[in-house]
Amino acid sequence: MIASKLSNLLKAAIRLVVLGLLLRCVPQVAPTPTPSLTPTSTPMRVVAATFTPSAIPTAAPRRVPTATPTPLRQALRRAQEGPQDAAPANVFLEEGVRALEEGDDTLAIDKLSWAIKLDPDLAEAYLRRGMAWMRSGEPERATADFRKASEIEPDLAEAHVELGRACFASQQWELATTSLGRATGLEPGNVQAHVLLGWAFNNLGDFEAAAESLAAAIAIEPDNPELYIQRAIMYSNTGQYEKGIEESAQAIAADANYAWAYATRALNCTAAGKLKEALDDYSRAIELQPDELWWYTQRASVNRMLALYEDAISDYNLAIELDPECVSAYLERGLTYRDMGLNDQAKADLERVVELGAIAPDELREELGIEDRQAPQKEGMCTRRPCA
Repeated sequence: MIASKLSNLLKAAIRLVVLGLLLRCVPQVAPTPTPSLTPTSTPMRVVAATFTPSAIPTAAPRRVPTATPTPLRQALRRAQEGPQDAAPANVFLEEGVRALEEGDDTLAIDKLSWAIKLDPDLAEAYLRRGMAWMRSGEPERATADFRKASEIEPDLAEAHVELGRACFASQQWELATTSLGRATGLEPGNVQAHVLLGWAFNNLGDFEAAAESLAAAIAIEPDNPELYIQRAIMYSNTGQYEKGIEESAQAIAADANYAWAYATRALNCTAAGKLKEALDDYSRAIELQPDELWWYTQRASVNRMLALYEDAISDYNLAIELDPECVSAYLERGLTYRDMGLNDQAKADLERVVELGAIAPDELREELGIEDRQAPQKEGMCTRRPCA
């Protein structure tokens, strides 16, 4: 039971790592308030002053000078006054794209929504608004916008790529393969589309198609180490550890200073029982990227398998220094202390796991004398990330 809990935490960490590699160009930020589909300020219209004879009986009405209309002001006025042509929509599109590039997703959504109101067939506006929705943590709205953009312009490859990417958030793998397949057909040289298509096929269980998609990506960029890592992780997920080791070696050959290549080879070496080789690779990864928490917890786990308990404790300590709320580090360190016969330290670490919101296995809780606490989620769930 304890081993199962530990295994689940490690697998969760690996899944987070894979998702980070796949979706890292879509930064996940806290959702922003849903913006209004009206401009942030009321459009100003020039209204001629009215005068009555009794107010000014002898003088002619004085002309009120007006500012030279700007394209934005003209667009705002036209948006209220009547039918539009495409020109005003492009003004909002440009401002929306600019806001998107500057990271202001709320303003981008607002401007792009006005562009769509003025020109409902402006595919680019739907595409860019979908990107803003995605970064704002609204994948369903993003999916709708990407789908609309691809319907308006079926040959817009970028819309199909972004629709496929959004499907990863909702796990709509069939739609993802359809959209990304369309993207690779329109742009055969789009490496990103091939990689995403490979993972969509992988998640559907079609490993042969997944391998073909990654092979297509590698054929386009044979010197890109990350592509070999993607395939190495995929081999690891399907139990083909020796192939994973070979792919990792290819990544190292492409870039000898790429930390993820060593860490991925270490992951496959560990699964293949090559523990000493795994230790060497994790150490090299840490040397290249010392602030990556995952390297320490994984090297500690290998040290524990080799009964190198002091080295394992040292690595768990380093992981906790990097993240004082890392659940898996406390859990594994506690189990390591138990292996060493240091029960007091083990109990302290495992109680810390409970304090952080992870539910200890029933038999472990009883054995350690930890009182039941109200679970913040369903039994067996954890409110803290397993630290990846």
